Amino acid sequence: MATLLAPYNQAMQLGTGFNSFTQQLCIDNAVVSPRQLRTGLQEDNESLADQTANTNNAERDVAPVDASTKKDARGPDQQNNNRPIAQDVSYKASIIDKVTDVASEMNINAAFAIKYDAFDAKGKFDFLNTSKVKESDISFLFSVKVINQVLYDHTLTEIVPIGIGDDEPAALDAQTFTDIYGDCFISGFQEGGTFTAVISVKAKSEKKKRDIKAKADVFFTKPKSEEARKASGKGKNSFDLNLSFDNLNDSFLRENETTISVSYTGGGQKLKTPLVAETPMRTHAILTKYISLRSYHTRFGGMSPPNFEVAAVYCMLLQEAYLDYKTVAKDLQVLAFDVSSGKADLITSSEYRQKVEEAKKEKARMAAEKKKKVDAINHGLPTEEPGSKSGSDTPVSKPKEGDAHPDESTPSKDIKQSEKAAETDLGETISKPSSGPNHWQQINITKEYKATLQGLEDARSMVRTFLVRIVQEINILSKSPNLALENNRVQPHMSPFLFKELLPVGQPVATAEEQDRELDNVTDRIGQVRALKDNNPAV
Repeated sequence: MATLLAPYNQAMQLGTGFNSFTQQLCIDNAVVSPRQLRTGLQEDNESLADQTANTNNAERDVAPVDASTKKDARGPDQQNNNRPIAQDVSYKASIIDKVTDVASEMNINAAFAIKYDAFDAKGKFDFLNTSKVKESDISFLFSVKVINQVLYDHTLTEIVPIGIGDDEPAALDAQTFTDIYGDCFISGFQEGGTFTAVISVKAKSEKKKRDIKAKADVFFTKPKSEEARKASGKGKNSFDLNLSFDNLNDSFLRENETTISVSYTGGGQKLKTPLVAETPMRTHAILTKYISLRSYHTRFGGMSPPNFEVAAVYCMLLQEAYLDYKTVAKDLQVLAFDVSSGKADLITSSEYRQKVEEAKKEKARMAAEKKKKVDAINHGLPTEEPGSKSGSDTPVSKPKEGDAHPDESTPSKDIKQSEKAAETDLGETISKPSSGPNHWQQINITKEYKATLQGLEDARSMVRTFLVRIVQEINILSKSPNLALENNRVQPHMSPFLFKELLPVGQPVATAEEQDRELDNVTDRIGQVRALKDNNPAV
């Protein structure tokens, strides 16, 4: 069975109930030792003393570093008596494609990240700029985890029912039990240190983007030779936090837009494994499912615990959509500010796509003409001037009205029937959406937004609706995770990629200086052409 972990925060205590889906703390003293249960949970000060004693008597999987050991380690007369601390160290360096990869590396559940809009469980500021990662061309993730010791209390075996003492235990259904107790409890802690860094790079050109990715792939996949490791003074399993960006072409950090986000815990001001051994911190809480306790089956044997694992994949998809819509909301805000200040004009999405298609056709036409001229020069043929007639002087007969152009022929009857059959099959494949209090009415937007400030405000209002519905979907799944298994369940949002196709597009407005500069360039070109004709009358 895999160890369940959750990011540590200062409010965590041994025996506290925990919801592993939303990573929320639940009732305190949900699970206690048999002695504590027999005494009926005495006064708070006695309980606190018992908890401290249990923590001191907890079994440690790795040799602990207590205060006296650290004092001896710092003493000059007893340095020779220091014993090395056994540590579990793991390193990771990779290229990431999604923000959820960072959340998974930090043991942050998607439900927690959506519900609290954060990537940190300790109440600190959000160190990661998700918009920069979304908009970047390439992002690197570097992670170091050091486990110094594990505190685990094996005496926590008795689940405490509500109403213990003079009152009879209250009867709880599965939903109420999960709301009060969660689905697991805190049974231990990991101490050590963590380091997480995300570097996002947005290249200035497509060529630089390809170069960065190619060099990064070589840097992360090509193993170092034994001679190179010896020359650098590092062992086989070493990891350089400076990452030798000279090998990655250090110039891209200066020439391109680069965002660096760093978060670390333990090790003082430097994350070195010896310093982590001296100054460890609690990094994660160890979780144990209630179903692993004998006392749970004795008291609540007929109760089926929630199966949050079935909703994990669905929640990751919701998190990706949530982050996409957050980026869309920010972009709409910036675009509205630029339009109101006169820095940009708006065009509809269809007009923008039409301009893009025309630009592609013009680029292809110019490339074809250039290729034709190069081929003519290579074969010694005269090049044709623009506007000259090619081929015979016989005019091409125009097609009569009503004649179908070869490229514009109407679809045949068979094609129409196949398209109709495809539409019918698609309609039969999509099941009817379920109805009920925990189900959504589908929102399907097909009309593009107007290229006005009001159109931007309407789009922002719809984005807010989608974000609120995604958060509410997490609340629904926290109570009924099996709803994620429904094939015909309507999602609380439409695809963010389809939604962005309907948004107005901003185009920068040329300033008076830029217009004057462009006019001067055109005037200079006209003057050059006239001078060429005056000097060469035959042209």
